[in-house]
Amino acid sequence: MKTILINAVAGCLTLFISASVHGSYTYTTLDVPGASLTRAYGIDDGNIVGRYYDGSHHGFSYDGSTYTTLDVPGTSATFAYGIDGSNIVGWYSSGGTHGFSYDGSAYTTLNVPGSNSTYAYGIDGANIVGRYVDGSGIHGFSYNGSTYTTLDMPGASNTYAFSIDGSSNHDFRATLGGTAVPSPLSAWIALPLLGIMTVIAKLRHAIMNAASRSPRRRN
Repeated sequence: MKTILINAVAGCLTLFISASVHGSYTYTTLDVPGASLTRAYGIDDGNIVGRYYDGSHHGFSYDGSTYTTLDVPGTSATFAYGIDGSNIVGWYSSGGTHGFSYDGSAYTTLNVPGSNSTYAYGIDGANIVGRYVDGSGIHGFSYNGSTYTTLDMPGASNTYAFSIDGSSNHDFRATLGGTAVPSPLSAWIALPLLGIMTVIAKLRHAIMNAASRSPRRRN
């Protein structure tokens, strides 16, 4: 049984689809009670994370029966994007934008050194990916618990790392000559954006190796 998350384009709700090998599908609506908007971004073993809006922005997790609000203490907005087991990553707003990880009991802030803002999107084991913004543009990053590594696709003006599998395979979105190339796992963003035509591609670790050996492009 495979489960796929989609965000309804015309509405404020999220569906997840359970698909069997025989081609049958079950659609389930996800609406956080009391919310005017619900978005789901990550799933692992039936546990879903995302964000909702009820006058303020909150993260949430859903285990199939119970919605749990995720709010980084002292923040104005929390967004949960990725989950692996009991570990959740996302970003929050409080005097700027910061990534976070949450292990079920404590929140840990993630800030790429030298960045103006940091967003965490995906997690697998101890490895986290996302994007950060600095004076030269938007860059993807990976973080193994001790070291931040910049991920810049050669020739791209912007790179966004959305998901990770193991320590070596990444899915990301990059801007190449005015064309946005989104991750398949984030296909809901594959829409015309300010007149930019988007296409879907999966860029694997071989490209990441090339990126790490190439000088970072300065805008």
